[in-house]
Amino acid sequence: ITTGSDLAALSRITVSGAPAEIWKQAMKQAFDEGSGGIWDCSELKKPSASVELTYGRNAERKLFLSRRKKGFESSDGVSVDQLELIASDFISRIPTLEEAKSFNGPYRRKFSGKHREVSTATYGGFKDVLDKAGLLLVNHSKEAVEVTVKATFHDSWDDRETRDYVVTLEPGARVIVACTAPDKRFIRRLDFKSSVPRAVSLKRFAFAMVPRSQLTSSEKAAEEIQIPLTPEKLLELRKEWGLFAGPWQRYDKNPVIGLEDKETYSIQNGPQSVIQWKDKWYMFLMTSQPMVTKLAVSDDGLTWKRPHHNYLLKPEMEWDGTYNLAKAAVVRDDEVWLYYFGKKEKTEMIALARSRDLENWQKEPKPIFTHKDSRIEGERAFPDCVIREGDTWYMYYDVGFDYHHPKNPDGYAIGVATSKDGINWSDSPKSPVLTTSKRTAGSWDDGMVSQCSVTKIGDWYYMLYSGSTNNYGRKHSGKNRMAFGLARARHPEGPWEKYPLNPVFKPTDNDEDFDGIYVQHACPVKVGDQWRLYYNGWTKRKDAKNSIGAEYAIGMAFLNELTANTLKENKY
Repeated sequence: ITTGSDLAALSRITVSGAPAEIWKQAMKQAFDEGSGGIWDCSELKKPSASVELTYGRNAERKLFLSRRKKGFESSDGVSVDQLELIASDFISRIPTLEEAKSFNGPYRRKFSGKHREVSTATYGGFKDVLDKAGLLLVNHSKEAVEVTVKATFHDSWDDRETRDYVVTLEPGARVIVACTAPDKRFIRRLDFKSSVPRAVSLKRFAFAMVPRSQLTSSEKAAEEIQIPLTPEKLLELRKEWGLFAGPWQRYDKNPVIGLEDKETYSIQNGPQSVIQWKDKWYMFLMTSQPMVTKLAVSDDGLTWKRPHHNYLLKPEMEWDGTYNLAKAAVVRDDEVWLYYFGKKEKTEMIALARSRDLENWQKEPKPIFTHKDSRIEGERAFPDCVIREGDTWYMYYDVGFDYHHPKNPDGYAIGVATSKDGINWSDSPKSPVLTTSKRTAGSWDDGMVSQCSVTKIGDWYYMLYSGSTNNYGRKHSGKNRMAFGLARARHPEGPWEKYPLNPVFKPTDNDEDFDGIYVQHACPVKVGDQWRLYYNGWTKRKDAKNSIGAEYAIGMAFLNELTANTLKENKY
């Protein structure tokens, strides 16, 4: 079957699974480059065991689709009832002897693209794989139908992960389900499930291919396709990705908490450090000199006071070493559970303390989770946030290396552990659930991802996380300043998909601002109908109270309901 490349037939149809503009731009780019096409499934003339879709500027390339149990039949599209599409990579072109010369001998492995090694040949490898698919579904029935498309992603050796795309089609509705392979993967199989038999058909199958030796990053569309972010397009992205995509507006009275008493360098919040407790708001603070946990209190979450400088948590056990710093607080009935980390020598470990009055704290006698319990390589573990879904608790954490280790900060990744009681934890087999992006000229989180907060809104889990480029010893420059990214998933254990226009919140790049160098510890809190983002800022100061010449402080940003007009007026 010869495929087409006219996107007009898909231009006015709702897109689910990806931001519509970015997905359409990516498909257009693939069609312009001769690396994709659109199959009109209604034109299948007779039942077929498999289909061979030709594409390319001269229809010289092919995508092979098959099914294990049945063939393909079409009246007005292919029925999605128990439909599966298995995509096979296809030898698109045999290289010339001259082109193959560099792959002989020790370089032979690079020829097919296995081992994830980037090919140095101009054609980039001779096999193409499926990177993106757009499935135009049509509901022919008189009732609403839920369709689930399970995408299986492959990495040249084996099936590695899956993602469910779930969409509800009203009677007569037409929706495009946009599937995109994550970093270092390609789409191997698409399995369909419909809640109503003989109701929904696959009308069009749009696809974009890449050479297997150059498996693309999930952020490629954002890095390589520059889309003017007009207010209208921003609202469309926010509708697709939710409110946390921003824009976030900084509080004009920032910072809301600064250094006090004998504190000389650091005052920080954690990713889950703000709670409402007995009609007041409390924030647990991490301080340096000494490295202890303190408290701030507020009536409205805007004006904060430090009622005292007592240490809520301080080292008192042999294993918790030189400091105790709290990062996640959870209200459970009439208790507050504080997840913190202690440090002994160069190893941080996650621990738990509980209190009924925020003054007297009962610590668990031993660490509840360490880097040795994680599947992630590293020698230090930090708690990020703790959420509950049903009868299962999920603790997100990050693991990495000490500041002076050669691998710092490379290797920092976010994992998740599960528990039935919030005390005894087991690492999820899905860990790590979020890793660094592929290093490119425009990447911003290729060095580390850490310090995440996870919030459930509707059917989605949204993760705000800290990311930065590799900075080898924290040499602060414009390229490696830490910022906040956004990811989402249907399940607490993932798979997690990064927002294509990350980062969603950045430092100001003005060294005079308290958050001019970098931001970290995104802590979203809903106060009434308003979302607020508490965060930690860092910048250089001539009048700093320490020899480093820099200070931390805590600020806040607002997330307001916006319209295209307010976006234009305020120039966000």
